[in-house]
Amino acid sequence: MEMKNRGKRRSNKRLFYQNLLTRLLESSRIHGYVFGKGGEIMANIKSAKKRIEVSRRNAERNKAIRSGVKTAIKKVDAAVAEGNKEAAQAALLNATSIIDKACTKGVYHKNNASRKVSRLAKAVNGIN
Repeated sequence: MEMKNRGKRRSNKRLFYQNLLTRLLESSRIHGYVFGKGGEIMANIKSAKKRIEVSRRNAERNKAIRSGVKTAIKKVDAAVAEGNKEAAQAALLNATSIIDKACTKGVYHKNNASRKVSRLAKAVNGIN
């Protein structure tokens, strides 16, 4: 009997949050934000509009930087897979530079960047 009540409580809680969300969307105002028809957040206050623009711009920049890091890592991995030590070392030097720049710009934490460089260096040094 308790299990049934517990399950019912969970479904009631889910319904509560669904109703709350629909009421918020219908009222369409929360702390300076307006919700559009599709549920997207549209700013109503100037500072909120600016924050949305800045966060989108930074997200695009970070995405481009992360993509560049992944590409550099793939180039090192490809050179290691071929067994070409000279190409791998050149790619490692380039990848290290790109990863360090990403770390400087705050896209990666310094320990994360260090771990990436270390793994690449270990792979390159393992080539005979």
